[in-house]
Order: sequence, then structure tokens, then C-alpha cells
Amino acid sequence: MMPADLFHTAYHAARRGDEDGAYATLNALEKLGPSVLEEAMRRWIDRTLRIMYDTGSIGENPPGFETFDMRAAGAAEADGIDQVATEVSWSGRMFMAHCTGDFHTWNALVRTVPADALASYAYHLLTTMTHTADTYAAKLPRRGPYDAVHRADMQAVAHLN
Repeated sequence: MMPADLFHTAYHAARRGDEDGAYATLNALEKLGPSVLEEAMRRWIDRTLRIMYDTGSIGENPPGFETFDMRAAGAAEADGIDQVATEVSWSGRMFMAHCTGDFHTWNALVRTVPADALASYAYHLLTTMTHTADTYAAKLPRRGPYDAVHRADMQAVAHLN
């Protein structure tokens, strides 16, 4: 499979709740190099932002943390930020770094991940993005919520194939 196909395979596995399938695809992406997995994470965030924009939930300005759904990664019962899993907190920070174009923070966050844990951290970001996207996509009109986004994603990553 080509990287763009793997991006979508992981995304849809996570949407279906297929943790094993998502992890297998993330591991395949990681074997292609950390930059490929980083590109996948950017695309998952962009897809979520596109759905949020299409629903009118956000405008042209980057969203704040209020748009980021931490429940998807198991933080729903946390009483405070100290109880949020490291991977979940990291996911939120990656989301904000990408939204604001803060490449220095993005790169610093990637470097904080233990070498053998990038797929795990990416999985938390992925599941949070799919849950958030599904929450906002429910607000879309009758057309399939992912049709236009899928085409835009495929065009955006065509250079990787």
C-alpha cells in the first residue's frame, strides 16, 4: 500500500473501533519513516478541521481547546488535567500546534515521544480526531460527510504516492 492509502486505512479502522487494524496500519506507516507518520497526523487533523469548517462550527481562525474532544482518548472521567494520560494531553497539544502553524512546538512535541511509542501516541491523536470529526460530521446535511474531505485528502497527499 502507498502512504496515502495507509493514512485512510488507519483513519477508517479507528472510526470503526478496530484498534488492532489501526495499530497494524500505524506500525506500517512508522516503518516508512517518522516523517510519513507525521504527515498522516497532519492529514487527520486537517480532515477534522475541514469537517468542523464545513459544519460552520469554526470560521477561518484556528479553533481553541474547546473544540478538541478529549473523551475519545479516555479522558472523559478525569477530574483535572493532571489525570489526563500523557498521550491524550500530547494529542491536544499537537492539534493546537498544527492549527496555529507552530512548527517549533510540533517538532518539539514529536521529539518528546519515546522512540518505541510513536505509533501509540499517533493512535491517541487519531482516535481523538476521528471522534471529534464524527461529532461534527453529524451536523452535516444529508450528503456523505466524508466525500469532499476524502477527495481533498487524496489530492493533498498525492505527492507521497
